[in-house]
Amino acid sequence: MHIFDYENEPAELLTPEIVRLLTRIHEHRGAQQLLLEQYGDRLIPLRTAAERQSDRAAAMEDEKYRGALEEIRSHFDKMVPSPALACTLHAKLFPENGGRYRDSDTVIRGTDSWGDGRVRFYPCKADRVEPAMLELFAAAERALNVERHDALLLIAQFVIDFLSIHPFADGNGKTAWLLQTLLLYRAGYYICAYVSLERLIEESEEAYQEALQYSSIFWQDGTNSYEPFAAYFLQLLDRAYQQFARQTSYLLEEKQSKADRIRDMILHWDGPVTKRQIREQYPDIAVVTVERTMTAMVKEGILTKTGGGPSTAYVKRISHEQEQEMNV
Repeated sequence: MHIFDYENEPAELLTPEIVRLLTRIHEHRGAQQLLLEQYGDRLIPLRTAAERQSDRAAAMEDEKYRGALEEIRSHFDKMVPSPALACTLHAKLFPENGGRYRDSDTVIRGTDSWGDGRVRFYPCKADRVEPAMLELFAAAERALNVERHDALLLIAQFVIDFLSIHPFADGNGKTAWLLQTLLLYRAGYYICAYVSLERLIEESEEAYQEALQYSSIFWQDGTNSYEPFAAYFLQLLDRAYQQFARQTSYLLEEKQSKADRIRDMILHWDGPVTKRQIREQYPDIAVVTVERTMTAMVKEGILTKTGGGPSTAYVKRISHEQEQEMNV
């Protein structure tokens, strides 16, 4: 039987890597706060872009996810996490049959590297869902109020516990994303207002699923390790803050041209990049400037163009360090 230990478990997560990530994220948060105080109004386009990306990643074309997310962004200080609130958020996503706990046992399945189906883990029994939810939220609330452990570690542990309970027949992942956002806001981390965490999760889907899998093994017995997901979660936040820093660098260095901002983003981007992705990162830059810059980078041998039409993408041929050497 799983015990929701939020008093001792977080201390077990303080590996050198996790401590390093926590330190960086705290520094990022401080830097972001200064920017918000100085340039709040000029960051509104980033909020709008983040909202669009979150909607697209959550695949909620009817704007149900957007509505729930916007409510959290506007009223997070009045929304106290609870089992009832989890049901309310789930009902917003699935108005016809949402907001009710599952009434039958289930298993979570996945596929191995060979593509074969297998059982990933067994959530708690249906008759244990309601008491487990009460225990989870009570334990997390106590820990967050006491502030003995870093809130980010508690949030990572909460997400794994929530998904392992698997309270609803469907939509547990999106509900967990909403609760995660709520907890981040309430802990003073506003990065998700300016960078879509949902989009970053979508881009790292394989790593996300792998972290969930490794942290949910033996969850029922209470011998699972939260470390894999905690590390993934902190890396996700670190990436989000780094993206925010790149997107707002022009505020600190007004002399940086829009073309240079595009170049810097592309050279720090992992994998192929599209014009749409650049526009989403920098909504203040006109599409003609994006096209002109990317065309120039292709001619310079920095990028290679692949595909055609809507599927057109660009792949780096040199690294950021190599381009700097070329410009010396």
